[in-house]
Amino acid sequence: MRKIKYPKNWRHEYWNIFSDNNKNELQKNWQKLKHKYSELSIFPKKVRKIICADFPKITTWYFKFIEKSISDELMKALKLLFCYSNYRDIIAKFFYSRIEQMNIFSCFYCDIHPIGKYEIENNSNNKENLTYRTFDVDHFYENAQIPILALSIKNFVPSCQVCNSRVKGKRDFLEFYGLNSKKMSQEEKKNIIYKIAPMSKNCDFDANVHIYVLPKKGFTKKIKFLDNIDSYKIHISGDIDYINHVKAFRLNERYNSVTILAEALSILDLKRKFPISKIQEIKRLLSKGQKLITAEQIEEVIFRKNYDINRHSNLLKLKQDLLE
Repeated sequence: MRKIKYPKNWRHEYWNIFSDNNKNELQKNWQKLKHKYSELSIFPKKVRKIICADFPKITTWYFKFIEKSISDELMKALKLLFCYSNYRDIIAKFFYSRIEQMNIFSCFYCDIHPIGKYEIENNSNNKENLTYRTFDVDHFYENAQIPILALSIKNFVPSCQVCNSRVKGKRDFLEFYGLNSKKMSQEEKKNIIYKIAPMSKNCDFDANVHIYVLPKKGFTKKIKFLDNIDSYKIHISGDIDYINHVKAFRLNERYNSVTILAEALSILDLKRKFPISKIQEIKRLLSKGQKLITAEQIEEVIFRKNYDINRHSNLLKLKQDLLE
């Protein structure tokens, strides 16, 4: 649901999280595999170009790789070479040390759960504080399908544990997104992926999806939304390709949890209580004999639009859509 913002020099910064020994070892072993297995001819000679490849490139590799018949021996060798667990900590640090820079504030898949980091003071031997992350670094293309992308920066999505472990898990990528139909061409699948992937330049969930609240069938009362919480439901609609993402991550169901629905209905109650006419009336009353107060300032106090943006609120898309 959210687009990842990368540092200006992301290739250089990411490649340099690996030590010189790491880089040399990766390159040396990669050359050996390239020489031994013809199936790897589709990939570049330099391992850096794999690890620092842009999203369209790794997507092309993904499709070419899964079309090949890869032996168990080669898969095992690739998993050993591009072993994420060996570099998990430095990769996680790359993301959590750039939280502000990369706008890592809520899950990029669902926007429901806040994510980030916290620190615990370390008093032993004046060492740095201990830093812990409150998010997973999910592999967009699963390691089980294409281990060669296990260290590629544009294959990572900072996400909540619900999206990563409980919803997405280790399922086949194309099956999870409903892209396993034989009727769809590879190019059609790629174009859809370019739209929904948080790492893609083409991703624009906000412009193509709308979140709103509707009464359940048979309910017509339109006052005191929150008092009638059981009679309303949040709906997410829009471009079909983005709705596939919504379905995959069960967002319609998850957005209708009691907490989120209550938040949405509270916003609608505020809108009903403070229409434009009411805000103009408040403006006139507050402006008598005092410095002029604008309607926009009053709206901000009531609805906190800029406040939520500035504090990097989760559920921001929901709040913005309901306040339109």
